[in-house]
Amino acid sequence: VDLTTAATPLYINGAVGGGSNTTGSVTLSTLTTGAIVENGGTITSGSVILSTGTGGSIGGSPSLKVNTSNITTTTNGPVGLINTNAGTTNLLTSSSGAFSYSDTATNNVLNLNGTLTAGGNVSLVAGNLTYTSGAISAGTHSVTLDPSSATSTIGLGASSGYSFNIPTTLLSAITAGSLVVGDSLNSGGIAVASLVSATGTAGNPGVYNVTLITGSGPIVTNSTDLLATANLTLTSTSGNIGAGTVGPTTGTVFYTQAPILAANTGGNVAINNTGSTTLGASSAGTGKTFSLTETANSGNGEIIIGGNVTASGGTIDLTSTSSGTTGIGGIQEQSVGIGTLTATTVALADNGTSSAGGTTHDIGSTSAPILTNTANLTANLTALPN
Repeated sequence: VDLTTAATPLYINGAVGGGSNTTGSVTLSTLTTGAIVENGGTITSGSVILSTGTGGSIGGSPSLKVNTSNITTTTNGPVGLINTNAGTTNLLTSSSGAFSYSDTATNNVLNLNGTLTAGGNVSLVAGNLTYTSGAISAGTHSVTLDPSSATSTIGLGASSGYSFNIPTTLLSAITAGSLVVGDSLNSGGIAVASLVSATGTAGNPGVYNVTLITGSGPIVTNSTDLLATANLTLTSTSGNIGAGTVGPTTGTVFYTQAPILAANTGGNVAINNTGSTTLGASSAGTGKTFSLTETANSGNGEIIIGGNVTASGGTIDLTSTSSGTTGIGGIQEQSVGIGTLTATTVALADNGTSSAGGTTHDIGSTSAPILTNTANLTANLTALPN
């Protein structure tokens, strides 16, 4: 099927195509601002090729229904697609404004086999992800990768071993302002399954802020893997951040390298961060523990409190560090009164060995003291301030 229409919208009112999602092709095009609109039909073919003129949308609200093994879109308007193919679907070279793709079959595999250039946010929901070639280029917008099943285990930086694998080759091919993985309904959890580094010069492939989201599932790494990014947000409704098992990965502490960090859950939080970090608004559950320990990087392991940190009825444990002759450690407020540590027990410590002098090991200062709301407070230095 090959059809081109004028500027008026093209409505999909019934079944289009030959009935097979592995053979044949359907090409639908509109001119100028004409849109392709879902109106109760499904396009079924081995290849579905959709294009509009300037500003024309493809699907959207509601999303266009397709059943295909190969999808291509060409527009600078928004794209919204729902695929019912239970096999592998290749996302071929495409363009759009915002781009939304969802597969209703939990055993579907979405394979990137071309470059998707998007002028808005990108959302890809599938049973699993693979990578052959190409890239996802979303500029400063966000890219969301999410399994279609809420029970899926998610492996960030994995090619196998999890229900929903996000291979490092795909991660390296994404250009975006932020990468969002998972959602608040996920019970399978997220594991960082390799050394994942999203650091470097903003705007380059593989460089973006990272947000990981689960519902009751834990967010974990093992002791040899680490997630590095300029700005990291970890969010779970009730799952632990740090301790738990996701697929083949069992963790006790979540290992990060993030200059800006926030973690919120109804469970426990246990994070080891490499290098100094600013801790934004964060929380652990009622009666739970929020623990952040620093490992020095180039001698530096300072904790800067950038928002309220809460573990109602529980414990907050912050440990900074430093090393060498120039390293900076200690625990400081980012600005006067910016954050309060609220828990039954608050334990603050600096175990640094740096000889840099000055405020290297200080916990708070007379001008910007650490604000706490606690019944039990300890503050300890393993080395005297220089």
